[in-house]
Amino acid sequence: MILIDRIVAVLISTILVLMGFSVQQRAQQTSMGNTMLYVSKKQTLELADLLERDLANVGFNITPDQDAITDYTTGEFNLERLQFFTSDAAGTQLEVRYDLVEVDTMTTQEGVVSLYELQRFENESGSWVQVGGSPGTLTRFYIDLLNDANNNVPKERASRMRIWLENAVMPEAQGTQMSSYLRRLRWSATINPSNLRDYQGG
Repeated sequence: MILIDRIVAVLISTILVLMGFSVQQRAQQTSMGNTMLYVSKKQTLELADLLERDLANVGFNITPDQDAITDYTTGEFNLERLQFFTSDAAGTQLEVRYDLVEVDTMTTQEGVVSLYELQRFENESGSWVQVGGSPGTLTRFYIDLLNDANNNVPKERASRMRIWLENAVMPEAQGTQMSSYLRRLRWSATINPSNLRDYQGG
């Protein structure tokens, strides 16, 4: 009888230990998930702020014979390149270029997902220098050039710009097989640059 009581006590202790470990593991996973979500939100908002500052001033201080947007290249699903004149914080004209570059892939239940980095360059005396951009966690990034009726138009006729992006909430390990769908944060905005309207409106 004493032996049975001891066996039961050991089993109960083992079960309690396993339950405690399971609870602790779930708490750690929840904490890690919350941390990754916070990081992704912070990255998304920082990129959104950069895009809004740059694009709000497209066409700054250009002359009537200049194009505010000098290059606009798109692929099937994403922007490839956008090059334009804008201004810096001091109010000086600045030529900026965005290049979207695939930097990695992940395999999920959705299939293979491409990850992109938005690289931002500034033209400094004829040389392009990378200044800012995004982490390599974008899954989609596109900028539509629109007229006042929100129809897609060539860059020479654009009066507004619609941005939309998806930023992945990255797991701890990248480039591996994931057991679930990849979480994404989405952000979009329509920018109406006053300088773009002055020279190219509608």
